Amino acid sequence: MKDVSKELNVSAEPVAEVIEMTPRTDADAPRQLVATQASRIPTRKTYWLIDDVVRLGVPNILAGFGGLGKSLWFCHVTALLTRGKFERHGSGSAVICSTEDAWDTTLVPRLKAAGADLDRVFHVGIDGNEDPDDPSLSGLEFPKDIGALEDLIEDIGDVKLLILDPLEAFLTDLTTGFSNAEVRRAIRPVAELAKNTGVAVLCIAHFNKGGGQTGYERLTGSSAYYNAARVLLLFGSEDGATTMSDKRFLVVEKNNDGNSGQAFSYLQELASVQADNGEMISSMKLRYLGAADIESSVLFRGQKEPSVREQVKEAYADVVQGWSWAPRRKIKEQIIQAIADEPRSLDQYLGTARQVHGWESHQAKGIAHTWIDHLPGYDWDSITTQDVEAWPHRPDSLPPDGDQGVLL
Repeated sequence: MKDVSKELNVSAEPVAEVIEMTPRTDADAPRQLVATQASRIPTRKTYWLIDDVVRLGVPNILAGFGGLGKSLWFCHVTALLTRGKFERHGSGSAVICSTEDAWDTTLVPRLKAAGADLDRVFHVGIDGNEDPDDPSLSGLEFPKDIGALEDLIEDIGDVKLLILDPLEAFLTDLTTGFSNAEVRRAIRPVAELAKNTGVAVLCIAHFNKGGGQTGYERLTGSSAYYNAARVLLLFGSEDGATTMSDKRFLVVEKNNDGNSGQAFSYLQELASVQADNGEMISSMKLRYLGAADIESSVLFRGQKEPSVREQVKEAYADVVQGWSWAPRRKIKEQIIQAIADEPRSLDQYLGTARQVHGWESHQAKGIAHTWIDHLPGYDWDSITTQDVEAWPHRPDSLPPDGDQGVLL
């Protein structure tokens, strides 16, 4: 081998001395291995919040396309829990960490419509950074806030369900993508929290827009999230249908500790709930229909882009949700913005959407060229020009309602 030390005008000896003097870091030091006899490891029973569907003490992933009712389902389950409908466990509290929906106009009305005891449902955010009008300000970051969240769950005392919607919004360690190693590392603190507290952690995830025909292929993060989940639940509709009259299905796609392949059907319905000021406002809920004989592949098979008529109906429901009335002109403006189109038959489609959602329409008294869409029985003729110009305003937060006797 050629000796380059002369060309560099240095001696080879000091190099060796430098190498010998370089200190070894802790990261380079070998770690000590410990062998534990299996007989000394405690055996634990597997416990379920919902038998073979939602497991206690581990992360459970609920995935589906956006807008088909994942949040309605976890509101439904939260209502069952807080009203003591799970006979094996009695009643319990739920903690919801959400960056997707506003609490005052969406989550609280949906929880109320489902029959939840709102005194036992907790919104968690960073102190000084909590604004129900902007769910993105919850500010939670994992693993930074895992310890504080675990302490909070212990302080509340009877929490059996923690919802993270969506999971990836809280995982600050997800920096380079969705590799198996990175996702497992990011989810590990969540899994430790679930194990330490014994709560069921329901992690919300989305389907990607690829062409896969299985949950494994369609889950955002693909195999990484799939492999990290102990329980994977898929929620959607047959062939991706989006109308309210289409059934929604929950399919147990993966269950490492129980039976997989179970399916359950639901119907999405409009509901009216009362605001603090006495107004009736529009929301949505799920009605449980029973067990279903369906495979998860139908949730992806031949998914079609909804027609403009269907898009208008769904957009109408989104616009009026949380309100007891709305100026038709402003409804049209928001729908056009939502569907990025102004079809010639928009007025006809609006009429169909209004009928489907059970609303009525009248021309405002004393206000030229203004029509008011409203819930049946609403005192629409008392609406003033100032009310129309100020819409949309935020309704007051909602108090807990009586038990609706929701089913499993």
